[in-house]
Amino acid sequence: MFFSTLILNIQRLFQSFLKPSVESMTKNHNKNWQPQLRDFLKKNVSFYRNLSIEDQLCFEQRCLLFLETTRVEGSQDVTIVDNDKLFVAARAIIPVWGFPGWHYFNIESAILSAFIYKQFTEKLTQN
Repeated sequence: MFFSTLILNIQRLFQSFLKPSVESMTKNHNKNWQPQLRDFLKKNVSFYRNLSIEDQLCFEQRCLLFLETTRVEGSQDVTIVDNDKLFVAARAIIPVWGFPGWHYFNIESAILSAFIYKQFTEKLTQN
């Protein structure tokens, strides 16, 4: 019992040293993240609104990683804008949120058909 408690306390100690502070996360994060993207998420993604500030930063970073590694394209007659791409990234992160190290390493692109795009834009206009 004593040994397992000791190991657990040592593990927590190392995690506290290795985990970046919110301040350092914010400083590095703001180099790549634009404030209007945060506003878009707050307005259109209820899951994001319910996260703590620290988790919102993590969510934003995971969205950036998704967008850096996955193309979001429109099919015929569909023009995609940055907000569409961010909405796709947010929708991709939500189902795997409970797996902090998860990344869609096997998806190269997401293609929005006219039907799917219409559903996305309807969802955005409802908020």
